[in-house]
Parts: sequence; structure tokens; C-alpha cells
Amino acid sequence: SKALRKRERLSFNAKSDCLALLVSTPFEGEPPSAEASGGEEEMPNVRVRLSADRSELLPGGGASVQIAVANTGNVPLTGVQADVRLDMSLVTVTGARGASVSGNQVLFPLPTLSPGERWQESFVVTVKKDAGVAAFSVTVSVTGDSVLDVPTGNRQSSLDFTVVKELPPSGVNLRLFYRLLVLGIVTMVLGGGFGWRKIKAVRAIR
Repeated sequence: SKALRKRERLSFNAKSDCLALLVSTPFEGEPPSAEASGGEEEMPNVRVRLSADRSELLPGGGASVQIAVANTGNVPLTGVQADVRLDMSLVTVTGARGASVSGNQVLFPLPTLSPGERWQESFVVTVKKDAGVAAFSVTVSVTGDSVLDVPTGNRQSSLDFTVVKELPPSGVNLRLFYRLLVLGIVTMVLGGGFGWRKIKAVRAIR
């Protein structure tokens, strides 16, 4: 019903252990209405999204990662799981409530999701202190018999992270910081050269 979908959207926006989400993957697809699903062929579907509060980390630093899964089909999803994969030789995972951790896998069992319902959970990824400059990905796949016929692109999502030696003091994106730094140096050099030529020209006139 419209009331159910409204309630689920409100809980989806309100329940979050993350900071302001700066990095996310697209979350598309609206759940079908009860009127639209009535009498139609049963069509399971799901959408999954990963979000994080940062994508560049220092050794010893962490990022809060959130998983959101929505049943956008017209049948209940039962016995499904959110299967998270990442490089545990580089990072550790904490705060994964209700999940089992084994090797490079973090497995969240999901409750039964009726059409239009959403589930979300968060955890913290922390880079090991002895890690050097590196890159890693966090990938989540929704698995289970209920979603076998759902396209992989709908039930999978990933985020890329970079381990850096230092972050800009302002906390701005590193690429933007370096671009501004280079632009400032170039402007200073060009401006200084112009000023020096101007002084020489004034002296020549005198």
C-alpha cells in the first residue's frame, strides 16, 4: 500500500549509523504498487546499494559502509543474504551486527522482504596500520533461491577505496586538492614573471 511504502522510505532515511554519505552507488527502481502487481505474473526483483562516508583512507583509518536492499519485485523474497567481499589482508571489519565473518566474506542473513520493503545495515571498514598505499573494493551481492532469476546488475553493487599516506588538512578530495595546488603554483609563477618584467620595463623607462 502507499502507506507501507511511505513508512519504509521514512525508516530507510532515518535509520543510519553513517556520517553524511559522500560516496554511493545508484539505487534505482521503485517497488510496484499493490494495484499494479495484482493479477500479474510473479516477477522477483531486488535492488542493492552500497554507501560510504569516505573513499580515501589513511593506514589505521576507517570508513562507515552501509548496505541497503529493496524488494522491487511483486513477490516476497525469502532466504536471501547480503554477501559482502573485501580484502581482509588489508582491512578489518567491525560493527557488522548479525553477520558472520569468514576469510574475505561478511555474510548478512536478511529477513523475509515483502514487495516494497527495504532492509539496511552498516559496518566499519578499518585499514590496517601497516598498510601501504593501496586500493581495494567492497562488493555486495544478494544471493538466495528467491533471486536466482534476477539480473546480476540488480543484485550486486561495489565501492572502490584508496589507501593514502596523508589527507589534506581541509579534508577535501585529494584529486581536487592537488589540482588546486598545481593551479596555485602555476598562477604564482606566471604572476611573478609578469610582475618582474613589469618592474624591469619601468626601470628601463626611467
